[in-house]
Amino acid sequence: MPFGTLSVNANGVPQFAPPYTTNTQNFTDVTLLKITYRVTSASIRHLVPDVLELEDEPLVSTMLVNYGMSTVGAYKEYGMFTLSSYGYCLSLILNIQSAISCGREQYGYPKRFGYVSFNMDTGSHIVRGHVERPVGQKLVNFNFAPPSLLPAVDQTITALNLRVIPSPLADQPPSVKELLPAVMEIKPKEVWLGSGSVSFPEPSAFDPLHELEILRYEPAVLIRGATCVTSLLRCSSCEKLLANI
Repeated sequence: MPFGTLSVNANGVPQFAPPYTTNTQNFTDVTLLKITYRVTSASIRHLVPDVLELEDEPLVSTMLVNYGMSTVGAYKEYGMFTLSSYGYCLSLILNIQSAISCGREQYGYPKRFGYVSFNMDTGSHIVRGHVERPVGQKLVNFNFAPPSLLPAVDQTITALNLRVIPSPLADQPPSVKELLPAVMEIKPKEVWLGSGSVSFPEPSAFDPLHELEILRYEPAVLIRGATCVTSLLRCSSCEKLLANI
């Protein structure tokens, strides 16, 4: 009986038609809105691994991103991060299979399927956006007013992701459990400083991020015309943290 001839390598599944490249992930024509605020530690502690330290009033960043083109395609994405002792990614929602597979399998981002709207042309000076999950249920609304243009300085967004792949056997430890520190390096053409707000018009018990108690907002930022590169960082302390999970 003959054997198969497919050489198994580092590609994503299915091996014969990988949904994403494992090379460096590049993005162009990127627009990114980041709204940051303080929340109560009691309202977020249950969403953060118990090896990560939080401030008394943790800083949370919510983002809308429009990737004009990338190595995983063109798409829009919603993200929520808490800036603890390590920046920890709480949630990412988007609607393109290749970016979900790559981000979740390779980098450990908690990506899920949904719908993201990011509208720059609203008939006013307000930039708007919203997130749906499931499609049709509006989880989050974004509003941003951009009064100040800043110098276009390069920026980075770091995230510590908990990548877990469960065991196929019931009641067994995960097949993979690791902390992955990822970084996105951003080179913008424009940076706008302003004020932003988020609201949760149709909260869902299946997406409990509306339960975060917002204390006050920090300045919001809109980045336009950016190029970005995503990669992993070396982090010896991550192995020490993982040993305690």
